[in-house]
Amino acid sequence: MNNFIKNIKSVLISCLLLSTNVNSQIVTTFAGNSNYGQTDGIGASATFFSPVGIAKDINGNIFVTDVETHRVRKITPNGAVTTLAGSTQGYTDGIGITSKFNSPQGIDVDNNGNVYVADCSNNCIRKITPDGNVTTLAGGTLGTANGTGTDAQFNNPYGIAVDNFGNIFVSDKFNYRIQKITSAGVVSTFADPSNGLYISEPLGITVDHDGNVFVAYPYIHTIVKINALGIPSIIAGGNGTGNIDGAANVATFHSPVDLDVDNVGNIFVADLYNYRIRKIAPDGQVTTIAGSTQGFLDGIGNNTKFSAPYGITVTSNNEIFVADLVNHRIRKISNYLSVEDIKLENLISIYPIPTSKYINFELKDCTVFKISIYDLNGRELGIIKKIDDKIVDISNLANGIYILNMITSKGILTKKIVKE
Repeated sequence: MNNFIKNIKSVLISCLLLSTNVNSQIVTTFAGNSNYGQTDGIGASATFFSPVGIAKDINGNIFVTDVETHRVRKITPNGAVTTLAGSTQGYTDGIGITSKFNSPQGIDVDNNGNVYVADCSNNCIRKITPDGNVTTLAGGTLGTANGTGTDAQFNNPYGIAVDNFGNIFVSDKFNYRIQKITSAGVVSTFADPSNGLYISEPLGITVDHDGNVFVAYPYIHTIVKINALGIPSIIAGGNGTGNIDGAANVATFHSPVDLDVDNVGNIFVADLYNYRIRKIAPDGQVTTIAGSTQGFLDGIGNNTKFSAPYGITVTSNNEIFVADLVNHRIRKISNYLSVEDIKLENLISIYPIPTSKYINFELKDCTVFKISIYDLNGRELGIIKKIDDKIVDISNLANGIYILNMITSKGILTKKIVKE
């Protein structure tokens, strides 16, 4: 009878494995800590003070607008944080820390490595070359005017996105419009209330490979698509305040502030007051991929916590980086899985489940780089002991259910295991 019960438990756990793999997103802290400041350094040794905007370049570097320090920070793929530009509050073009910004918000990078910043309180768009040279591309005075360079005017430019042709799209917050800027600094109106855009403040903005622009409207809890002709339409939200997942016409948000789109058309949203990261699939289906209640907690999926997720960017290898404003940290989300990721099940065998001491695993055509174990609250446990490349000792764990996370050469596999 005892063996029969164990077999039944193994079947139940196997059922759990598939559901875990489909929904497992691993949230970690990429840079920053609980202190606020402007210290450069590696990973958790660096400090930020209210990071807002975030973007990536083609080399895997991350760029962050640190609003309270009025700086633009650069983070390399290994987590090294430096100050690319900015120093104290002000308005000065120049090299590196000789330049000044005033509450920089949105940020994006073109294919040549030039960084563009919506310098909100200076009402202008700044350009930073890869060597840190800051110039004003457009604007510089408060108002509503199209034109070239400093002849153009903005009213609190907030979000910014660069397309594949070097055109720059800006959410001009209090002018209720989306502006388009050529690489030569010529500013024109791409969409405004005259062609159906909302009379509400647009914030986050992104653009896909087809030239469609997507805008987050936090005050009406709506995500809007503007096609290449400048015609807007709702793609999700607009149903009042809430955190309902589901089809686009029933899903709800609570102050979505930023968004980014991946190579296959998934849109990822920083849903500010739901403290969550949401995904809008190409068919309009909305799901929550990470976050729950306000706070700070690394871990897995809905067991994690953010406190004001403000900026979001998605890299070409499907990693998501979030500027967690109140936590003064940059968070990383790995392994938002597609159905194809379940193929890892055919490459890795893990047994026995349940187990009293050892976990064995067999590999086919892949390599394991790292193994971690989490409790069901999403806390990573530091007491795992690796015997060799194919055996892990969990005898120090208390009896119960845990989550095993394996980073491999073919992706990330997450399984529920039972210690008894």
